[in-house]
Amino acid sequence: MSGQLSRWGIFITKGKARPCITLEVYSNSVFYNQISMPFLNSVVCSVYLKISLNLVSTQTSNPKTKTFMEQQPDLGINYIAILVATVANFVFGFLWYTPLFGKAWAKEMGFVVDRKPTAAELGKGMTLMVIGNFLMAYVFAHNNAAWSFVPGMNLEAIGAGATIAQAAIFTWLGFYVPTDLSVVAWENKSWKLFFINTVYHLGTLVIAATILVLMS
Repeated sequence: MSGQLSRWGIFITKGKARPCITLEVYSNSVFYNQISMPFLNSVVCSVYLKISLNLVSTQTSNPKTKTFMEQQPDLGINYIAILVATVANFVFGFLWYTPLFGKAWAKEMGFVVDRKPTAAELGKGMTLMVIGNFLMAYVFAHNNAAWSFVPGMNLEAIGAGATIAQAAIFTWLGFYVPTDLSVVAWENKSWKLFFINTVYHLGTLVIAATILVLMS
C-alpha cells in the first residue's frame, strides 16, 4: 500500500450511487479528504475531514517500505568545504575592513579612525564574524545543492564558472543589495559606505561559491 494512491467511495442521492467519499492512501498515511452530500434539491453540504493514521503493520511487513526521510535525495553537502569557506571569508573580511578599507569604512560609519578596539571588542567581533560566515556558508551550500536538482541548472550542464557566478550574483542581488540599499535609504548612510559593504558581500559569496563548487 505504501507509495500508491487509492481512492474509493459511495455517494447516495435520489436512490443512486455515485463516487463521493474519497479515501486516499499514500505512503504511510490515510486521509479522509471530502464528504459531500447534496440534498434538498440544490443545497450542498460539504464536510472536510483530515485524519492521519500510521500504517505500522504495512510498514513493518514490507521491507522495501522507506520512511519520508529515506526517500529524500542526497544533497551531497561537503562540510569540509563549508568550514574552508568560513575560514576563507574570515580572512577576507579581516583584509577588507582592516588594511584595505578599514579607515574609509570607520570614517563613513562615524567612528574615530585612529581608535584601536579593545581586546574584548576584538574578541566579540571575531566570534560573531566566524558564526556569521559559517551560517552563510552552511545555508549557501544547501541552497546551491537544491538548485542542482533543477533540470539544466546542475554543474554538469552549465559548468563550474557559470554555477559560481549564478549562485553568487543572484544571491547578492536578491538578499544583500536590498539590505545595503535600505541602509542608505533609512539610516542616512553614504553611497561610499554602500559600495564598501555591498562589494564585500559579493566577494564573500564569490569566495564561498567557488570553494563549495570546486570541492563538491
